[in-house]
Amino acid sequence: MFDDVKQSTEGGEESAKRAEDIFESVDKSKITPPPNPDNQIGSNTQPPNPIMQSMNGSPPPSNKKKILKLLLLLVIIGIVGISGYLGWQYFNKNNKVLVDDVFEDKKQPNNEIDNIDTDNDGLLDSEEKEYGTDINLPDSDFDGLLDREEIKFYKTDPLNSDTDGDGYLDGEEVKAGYNPKGAGKLLTDNPTEFNQ
Repeated sequence: MFDDVKQSTEGGEESAKRAEDIFESVDKSKITPPPNPDNQIGSNTQPPNPIMQSMNGSPPPSNKKKILKLLLLLVIIGIVGISGYLGWQYFNKNNKVLVDDVFEDKKQPNNEIDNIDTDNDGLLDSEEKEYGTDINLPDSDFDGLLDREEIKFYKTDPLNSDTDGDGYLDGEEVKAGYNPKGAGKLLTDNPTEFNQ
């Protein structure tokens, strides 16, 4: 690895070639040494070194102004933040009351709610709740008769599709002209007159 370096065993002298100095031709008298920072502290040509002044214990005067401005900015941000939060709390309470007032104005009196027939079967929702029928189905027992027809006209059970238990749906019996509550025919000649 160091074939070109030969060492002499006599007196420790090196007989190896010395490394070539690439700066040998440069005039060393023209090179100026870097300035000594100790000489610049008292000079008026350059501003004082802030690091050296902080070592003496007193921060430079410009830093005091910066710190004061930063503290003032933080205090202003804090005041604005607290004011915003308190204002939000105040208006949020009032807004909640306003929202409740809006919904209260939209509420309908109970008599208007009781006059609703959701499934359009002829029975009001309040009546359907009373009889136990479904307010969303016009025919709660799927027998072919509307809930209103079963309750008001035929007096059958709106929750039982075969009120008389004869194996025929109440709606089928009415269409055929038979009594859905028992044996016999309906008293009317026209079974569809109840649907009108």
